[in-house]
Amino acid sequence: MIRSSLCALAAVGLLVGGVIGGGVIGGGVSGFARAQDAASQPPPPPAEPPAPPTDSPPTPPEAVPAPASSGAPPTQPSPDASPTPPPEAPPLPPAPAPTAVQVQSLDRLDLFSTGRDTGFGPDVWKGSSADIARAVIPSLAAKSLSPAGMDLARRLLAQTSTAPAGAGGDLDLAVARAKALLALGDAEDASLVLDRTPGVADHADLSQLAAEAALIGEQDDKACRVADNLTDGRSAPYWLRLRAYCQARAGKPDQAQLTYDLAGAPPKGLPIARLLAVYIAGAGDPGPASLRDGLDFAVSRALKLDLSSALPTAAPAISRRWLLKNPPPAPPSPAFSAGSASALIQEAADAAGADHPDASLLEQLIDHAAKEAGPRTRARLQAAAAILASLGVGASDGARAALDGFDFGRPEAQAARLLALNLAVESGLKGEAVLLVLQIAQAGGASGPGAADGCFIIRALLRAGLNADAKAFAVEQLLALRGPG
Repeated sequence: MIRSSLCALAAVGLLVGGVIGGGVIGGGVSGFARAQDAASQPPPPPAEPPAPPTDSPPTPPEAVPAPASSGAPPTQPSPDASPTPPPEAPPLPPAPAPTAVQVQSLDRLDLFSTGRDTGFGPDVWKGSSADIARAVIPSLAAKSLSPAGMDLARRLLAQTSTAPAGAGGDLDLAVARAKALLALGDAEDASLVLDRTPGVADHADLSQLAAEAALIGEQDDKACRVADNLTDGRSAPYWLRLRAYCQARAGKPDQAQLTYDLAGAPPKGLPIARLLAVYIAGAGDPGPASLRDGLDFAVSRALKLDLSSALPTAAPAISRRWLLKNPPPAPPSPAFSAGSASALIQEAADAAGADHPDASLLEQLIDHAAKEAGPRTRARLQAAAAILASLGVGASDGARAALDGFDFGRPEAQAARLLALNLAVESGLKGEAVLLVLQIAQAGGASGPGAADGCFIIRALLRAGLNADAKAFAVEQLLALRGPG
């Protein structure tokens, strides 16, 4: 029984081994046959190499590689074969992102950064209230100031600086700044501000302000570019007349006449009608010059008319710029009787403009006021003494006691505004302090503030480090106090 089982197992083993061995051997034979068939086929023709550049020497022919066979050792390169090109360099790391931002959005753009250095410094608005700036700056285009006030306002507004906190992207405030500069006679800086103001070409009002600033600043080519770039309201009469002027300047009278006719008949008596018609035609009598606006000013200049005759009716922006560019000679000092109140106040004005005013003049004014019988003349002498004392001229114990009893009027500024001015000065907020000074000075108009307001202004400017401006206000007020004699 056991022997028969062993015989059966042996038979099964031989059968399985034959099947497995036959499979392996059969696979090996068929693989060998396929290799022989592949070897017997002719090798594929080598790929044609790319044509070499025309400027380079001909490349020597490459050796044709032997057909690959399974299990064969790698073929050694022929000594005449071209060298194998080096492997490609690894890719460079990505370039770092640029650190500087090339374009700023409106909310990051500081619209106060355009201008020039007027001596205030780029941090003049540091810590100043944006709300006070929004309240005062627009008023500087509408309300009159004395020459000392206008000079102070022009220099503050023209200063290139960082805006008050939160106002760097305030478009309305930037436009108000440009309007005020233009109204104060500083057309060049007004034009600079508007160059930086976004969206000017999309707004007819802003574009007209930019064009007027350029024309008043005698930058006619710039005004013509503003007219060309305008996208809103191009058919309004102002723009048609400006483009007609620009076309005539460019030597295109026929085109200029067509554009001028599109503007329609101007209102009766409008100076630009006769001025521009003669300029386009190149002949005729244009009549007297007109300085009603920038366009009238430009055409009058182009016609070489006498501008001085039109100054009495000139727009404030033009007359003030004219005076800045052509300052009149200082009028001679009037002759006052020796020892009179007016002569003494004139001496005080001369001293106020000096580096070291004579302290004895303060004592003389106080003594003269104490002896003066006339109430008006006495008030003038007391006011002059107070202004001179505000400049920091040394005052004796007796002089200070006398000042305490003077009555030369009450300040027009509200007590709250005077307090705000004092707080701004104490906090070192120079821009805010100057705005409050200008707001107080507006009460006096072109003649300047009264003596009571003037004393506060002078003291504030001195404490803010603006000594020259303090002296300018003092001299201006003392000269106004001279009176008839």
